[in-house]
Amino acid sequence: MKTYSKLLSAVVFLFCLGIVSAQSAYLKIGDIKGESTASGHEDWIVIESVSFGLDQQLATTGTTRRRASVKLEDLVIMKTVDKATPKLMEACAKGQAIPELELDMVAASGQVYYKLTLNNVRVIGVKTNAVYEPEYQLIEEVSISYSKIKWEYTDSSGRKVESSYDAQRGN
Repeated sequence: MKTYSKLLSAVVFLFCLGIVSAQSAYLKIGDIKGESTASGHEDWIVIESVSFGLDQQLATTGTTRRRASVKLEDLVIMKTVDKATPKLMEACAKGQAIPELELDMVAASGQVYYKLTLNNVRVIGVKTNAVYEPEYQLIEEVSISYSKIKWEYTDSSGRKVESSYDAQRGN
């Protein structure tokens, strides 16, 4: 019975791993070309992971707390070294302003379910690391600052929810 339970757990784990890995993420940043061949995302940069967020800063006066400002956290992506690497390095080194960045999260069905659009973008860091397991691979961490963000979520029935924030305008 224990063997059956362990086998069932392993199958469920591998099935869930397959579902998660069937999702994809792609980045389009200015005219920098990546190596994606996925339909609708040709020449976009393939992303392995992404992190971003925002923080509401509060000001305290005595016992009163009030809204002070919003801090947009840098967008940080992990990707393998590819043909976009030299251009991302150049954009960082030159402090190049890039008007727009798009990041699409794509479900296994091929539907874009989460989309970020960032404006007034700058690549502010590129770090390369060697990963040795399961095989040798060069991975990059790319940090990107921006002043405006738009979030779009599309559910499985096609209904879209959108919102945005502009740090320069404070709204």
